[in-house]
Amino acid sequence: MSCWDPELQKKQTKNARAENDEDARRQLSIFVAEVLEGKVPSQKANATVRSVATKWLLHKEASGKVSDATLAQAHGMVKNHILPELGDKRVRKLKAIDLERHYAQLQLPKKGTRDGLSAKTIAHVAGVIFQILEFARRADYIRWNVARDVQERPKPDDRSVEVPEDADVQRYLQKAQEMDFALFAYVLLSAATGARRGEVLSLRRRDVLLDEGQVWFRASVTWRRRTKDFNGKRIDGPKVIVKEPKTPAGRRKVAIGEGVVAVLRVLVDELDGRARRSMLETYPRDAFIFSAHPLGEVPLYPSTISARFRRIGKRIDKENKDKGEPPGVKIHPHQLRHYAATSVAPYLTETEMMGRFGWRTSHMLRRYSEYRAMRDKEAGAVMDRVLNLVETPPDVADEASA
Repeated sequence: MSCWDPELQKKQTKNARAENDEDARRQLSIFVAEVLEGKVPSQKANATVRSVATKWLLHKEASGKVSDATLAQAHGMVKNHILPELGDKRVRKLKAIDLERHYAQLQLPKKGTRDGLSAKTIAHVAGVIFQILEFARRADYIRWNVARDVQERPKPDDRSVEVPEDADVQRYLQKAQEMDFALFAYVLLSAATGARRGEVLSLRRRDVLLDEGQVWFRASVTWRRRTKDFNGKRIDGPKVIVKEPKTPAGRRKVAIGEGVVAVLRVLVDELDGRARRSMLETYPRDAFIFSAHPLGEVPLYPSTISARFRRIGKRIDKENKDKGEPPGVKIHPHQLRHYAATSVAPYLTETEMMGRFGWRTSHMLRRYSEYRAMRDKEAGAVMDRVLNLVETPPDVADEASA
């Protein structure tokens, strides 16, 4: 008797003796069920990386604990950087040296490209492979996860993040104000609070506490990357997703200065005017303040904000070209988070930094340990005064004695 194995993509056969037709049908139905449930010994013995990776993706999707963005990223890693080279290899035959060789090949440029994958991307690929093999171990495909034995793979640089200078941020603010006041308010609020792109886009009218001088972040906006699940079924529902913050610490109130409050008041007045044109007295409290909808029923796509940042960069480049100057510095929305964190780091304690930026642990603080050159010069000047290498200004001396 035989049955098509969808996992191995081949026909499975088994020899058996039956007493009669009814017994033959019974044994065949049992054999078919074993093949479909993965209980035939040759299935796990001959299982390939491709089949196990597919089962792993289905398992992650069925768990309901992984976001659509993470699933889409994992699928891209599997499809583009794992299966082309390792897909047809048997999981039980895979060795650590095979993985090391694969990581080395990923560094080489492919046809039509100048560079290979970055060390950071390869580290993500290695993480996905580790999870796939760990899933295979738990499912009894293998006894040991050989990814644990890998000794050589590129390590991403743990250098400080790239932080825009004050002049670059000011230039972006100026251009944003010329283009659209709402975009200007977004750039200003992001630079002042250091909130993530999705957190700023999730702000509703009720979250902007102008009288208290605070902004309440309690959600995040993302978008659905996939139109079908891993079984090929269409995914229904809205493409823009308002979800819980990245971490529980993401629910926080962040103080803003008087200048930011003044800008947000103007933005709220504009939103109220938009509501009055729709026959409402004021802008709805549950409406998103950054929205293309007249009454803010749907937030802006995160990709829309990124596109507008690129548009600002192109305008700056055009102006510089007309002046015979080199292209300007390109700023991505998330770099404003680095800018804000680096700017306030000298003045806040670790606990205050974690609270303001919504970090669950202090791990991220290490990335902002190198302050900008201006702050570093200030620190050097302070130490000169402490060591009595220069004369201490009267006002500083008064404060020290107090």
